[in-house]
Amino acid sequence: LALRPASVSLVTSRNAAPFHAAQSYRRAALVLWHWAALRRAAMRLLWRCALVHSVALHSGGVNALHPSGVKIFYDPRHATHSNAKGHPETPRRVDDCRRALEKTDATWQYLKQARTDAEESVRRVHSNQHISRVKKASKFYRFGRTRLAVDTYAKRGSHQTMLRAQSLWLDAVDHASIQNELAVALSRPPGHHASRHVADGFCLYNFAAGAAAYALDVLGKDWVALLDFDVHH
Repeated sequence: LALRPASVSLVTSRNAAPFHAAQSYRRAALVLWHWAALRRAAMRLLWRCALVHSVALHSGGVNALHPSGVKIFYDPRHATHSNAKGHPETPRRVDDCRRALEKTDATWQYLKQARTDAEESVRRVHSNQHISRVKKASKFYRFGRTRLAVDTYAKRGSHQTMLRAQSLWLDAVDHASIQNELAVALSRPPGHHASRHVADGFCLYNFAAGAAAYALDVLGKDWVALLDFDVHH
């Protein structure tokens, strides 16, 4: 779409009356806005339906995924970290998953407090400068949100919430290693876009990387496989 100055009049056909360009652009923008809102609502509905029917109503239950069963690790205080209204990364993403998975035969473990070694695990994969930026944005006296990337924010308490999320991953690794049972860390925000020095893509700390480094360096595992199936990544 080539934008023209608002003072230019356009003619759609030989006999049609000219119309003001600015009015045309406003109408087009309004149509695009309504279309985008409708598309977002439809995608949310489809996602919730697919989740409930493919997981909660699965005839074999989630324990069919592993002969020893499935255990889900969950933090009931994950909503302490939140983004502005309209941001796609919201507590609702995990809440919808939890409601669906609670209808299955999986067992649950709710996190009471962050592990004492959670920050150590974060430091294995992130620089001191990056952690300091997140901590500064998470101070108790700060108001509002601090932008750490184009679409990634931190607010008061975010750092502690990230340590709680990292704790879920460490608990899941311990459980899978000791009990030989499939473990799922139902956490947010996602972490896989965060690199060593910067936050990105809604992610402040890379929980998967921290858990992998923990398995290798602390538990002495020979190797770790990471499968990232984010469709746009």
